[in-house]
Amino acid sequence: MRWPTCVSIAFCLLLGAASNATAWQIDEVRLLVAEQYEAVDDNMLRYRYQTLATIVRPGKETVEQVTDFDPNREPGTKEQLILVDGGEPDADSLREFRRRPQPDEREEQRIRLTIQYDTLELIEEQEHQLVFRFQPGLQVNGREDSDGDKFTGRLVFNRRNSHIERVEMNATEEFSKLLFRIRQFDVLEKFYWLDGRLLRQTYYHDMDLRNALINASNEITMTFEYPDLQLAKH
Repeated sequence: MRWPTCVSIAFCLLLGAASNATAWQIDEVRLLVAEQYEAVDDNMLRYRYQTLATIVRPGKETVEQVTDFDPNREPGTKEQLILVDGGEPDADSLREFRRRPQPDEREEQRIRLTIQYDTLELIEEQEHQLVFRFQPGLQVNGREDSDGDKFTGRLVFNRRNSHIERVEMNATEEFSKLLFRIRQFDVLEKFYWLDGRLLRQTYYHDMDLRNALINASNEITMTFEYPDLQLAKH
């Protein structure tokens, strides 16, 4: 009889903490990574969360924004994600949070990086962590793009608690896309296990995108808090 996946993985990882993980265990981890990462954005649609975003614009101008996402507000409206750091947003701040898609707007992201799970390769094994490298996938306007091979990826899996800890994806060379020259494209996400589900803890990107007319470069650090779930955090 085969145990449910979560039970079998937890058991084999517990055994693996005292010895090297087997190929079978690594395959099980790949399945769990895919299951957890694909569910993160959907999980975040179910609960209220707040974000603190620090945005560094071209010229090193720094802006801080606090937002509050409420799943009970109508999706796709500006009221679903509101600025809570004082009053109605002005035209500039309104444009800022419209440019930062929320989980239910994934299809609207013009450039998006994904994990190609079949490329996950174990490169380091520690007592409580498994470290993988992988080949990211690149989606442009919702379609797979061949320039995904210009990125590298690294994923850290917590083998004690059986969940993803962090995902990094970085451009390794310059390339052109959507009329922009992309000189830098770095993404770092950190996660924690909260009330039985994987949720995003922080999101960071540093992007250098420009052309002859527009400098769309920015650096963003976002921290997520889940007020209704804080007591369940472990």
